[in-house]
Amino acid sequence: MPTFLGWKMVVESNSYLPLILPAWFGGGAFNIILIRQFIERSLNHLDEAALVDGEGYFYIFTHVIFPLSKSAVIVVALFQFLGVSNDFLGPLVYINKESKFTLALGLQQFIGYYTAQWELLMAAATMVLVPPIMLFMSGQKYFIKGIAVSGLKD
Repeated sequence: MPTFLGWKMVVESNSYLPLILPAWFGGGAFNIILIRQFIERSLNHLDEAALVDGEGYFYIFTHVIFPLSKSAVIVVALFQFLGVSNDFLGPLVYINKESKFTLALGLQQFIGYYTAQWELLMAAATMVLVPPIMLFMSGQKYFIKGIAVSGLKD
């Protein structure tokens, strides 16, 4: 309730901003822990070696750490996309117009008070599954690369 009241003072109703902004800047503790553990586990000695070679912290981040942690960043982006696109409660609270409903809220419209249009619901659910499947197929090599890199032994 306090979150809703805070967003109500900042933006007008029926806005996607309360849904996008927290996901874009925060992402949740899981994403932060995932990237931190990936960097700490896989790249610990590389940044120390670059520091000994006389490189600055910004150079180490942009030329050593970030290029090697692209797979972890892409995995976090995929997780975040799937989490936000499957969110039901957030859009239910912040969006009131049917024309602005997200896919999860749109699927709910196929179920009425006394009946459900199951054939249309299943067809729409199949269509809703296509973008995440395509996204996973395009990012699958980064999942595999992340598993291969994280399997390094100290």
